[in-house]
Amino acid sequence: MLAEINFARTKPADYANQRLKSEYNSGTDNGAYNDLTSRSAVNALTLNDLLTTSATKYAKYMADNNVFGHTENGTPQSRAQAEGYTGSVGENIAAGSYPSYNAESDPNGAAIAFVKLLIIDTGISGVGHRKNILNGSYRVVGIGFYRNTASKYDNYLVQDFGTK
Repeated sequence: MLAEINFARTKPADYANQRLKSEYNSGTDNGAYNDLTSRSAVNALTLNDLLTTSATKYAKYMADNNVFGHTENGTPQSRAQAEGYTGSVGENIAAGSYPSYNAESDPNGAAIAFVKLLIIDTGISGVGHRKNILNGSYRVVGIGFYRNTASKYDNYLVQDFGTK
């Protein structure tokens, strides 16, 4: 997942050409292809253990409680602070029941599927997930995945971005 996020951040035009071309050609890319091909690269992110713990706990919470939203158990900021993280936090969440989102059976395929989903950001006002992924002020990220086949979506992803 980190490599896929950093691919989009550090080589946005290459990411668009390799990952979004078919959606662009079919008109289902929500402007992502043109957005990424016109962007400059931003710094790669590094993993942050505190944000990863926060993201993993929240993915598990959503799956186990069959809920989905940014404020189901506190806020992204309050969850990160509870783990000891002190910087600003931005959060992406995604969930899906398709086999392509199962990071347990295919981590690389799930990373590609989830990052594409978030970058395309269909139906999301202001394409906030895409903005988080490509935001150059973020320096670190925590990534959490949890699978619970008894929940509505089976596969839950949380990306917590941080500034320090």
